[in-house]
Amino acid sequence: MKNLFTKGINILLVVFLIACTTQHDKKMEQALENAQENRQELEKVFSHYEKDSTKLAAARFLIENMSYHFTQEQYYTSSEKERYRPDVVNFDGFQSVKSHCDSLTRRGYKIKTYNKYDISTLDSHFLIDNIELAFTVWQKPWQKMFHSMISVNTSSPTAHNVKRFLI
Repeated sequence: MKNLFTKGINILLVVFLIACTTQHDKKMEQALENAQENRQELEKVFSHYEKDSTKLAAARFLIENMSYHFTQEQYYTSSEKERYRPDVVNFDGFQSVKSHCDSLTRRGYKIKTYNKYDISTLDSHFLIDNIELAFTVWQKPWQKMFHSMISVNTSSPTAHNVKRFLI
């Protein structure tokens, strides 16, 4: 009877581990599919860290959770679908920028907004550099002051995962 119970526990454990791994792999595969043409860049990050399990885990965490993060960009489009983005650095202040933008609107230009998703735009060098910076900071003596700040909200999955990698 005890042997049957042990076999049952072992089977449940195997099923549980397979289910967890499968869910984890599905999330990663979905992220890599969302990357589209950028998939190779993300895979370079995995290759870069194949001998460092801690940094590889951090890279996997970042990439798995990157799909819904984006930067919003705006530009003007003409009636001929020409794109234009004024370089505000070349203007003499807010009023000058406003006058220029108003003149574009009067000439028929419309403002278009689009999202640049991190998963499809960030390259391997950017990700590797930032992972390295994060781990460099993690080794600094003053990083311990962040433990209490990170521990404040551990109810969210993101906070839990950040805490897992930093502490």
